[in-house]
Amino acid sequence: MATPLGHALAGLALGPLVTWRRPLLGPWADLVLFAALSQLPDLDFLPGILFADRPDAYHHGVSHSLGAALLVGLLAALYGRTRGDAWRWGVLGLVLVLGHVLLDAIGQDTSYPYGVPLWWPLSDRYFIADWAFFLDIRRRPLGWEIVWHNLRAMGLEVLILGPPAALVLWLVNRARGAHAR
Repeated sequence: MATPLGHALAGLALGPLVTWRRPLLGPWADLVLFAALSQLPDLDFLPGILFADRPDAYHHGVSHSLGAALLVGLLAALYGRTRGDAWRWGVLGLVLVLGHVLLDAIGQDTSYPYGVPLWWPLSDRYFIADWAFFLDIRRRPLGWEIVWHNLRAMGLEVLILGPPAALVLWLVNRARGAHAR
């Protein structure tokens, strides 16, 4: 499973492809929006923190699915409609949440349930790739071994997701500059 850093980098790579030369909120505010929306599926940690004895009690449930991505896309489109740009807002919500889900599906998962319910509500079956691009995130017991493992996981994400994010941001910035002339 990718870390919040990996999900943010994916959001910075995917979000500008949707908005391209026309920012939704503004160039810098959009970057914050992309990084934040790409974290949405992991809000399923909150019930575990608030109501259970372990934070990941509800993690990787339906929030990590195509159904959730479609719902977020619909809600984002409804919000975007009030701003006169429903289509781009809707696509943005869908793409960023689905990007999160797919990153988690191609990462190591060492806690049950393994993978993500990718096709929910069409299927309750969990999906995880046979190979893992990303390391798992370790949470317990907190110690230097886990800290180093998680730092390695983030370093790998920066190596894999950083260049595409940087390239997309550079291309969009270049396109916006050319469009402004």
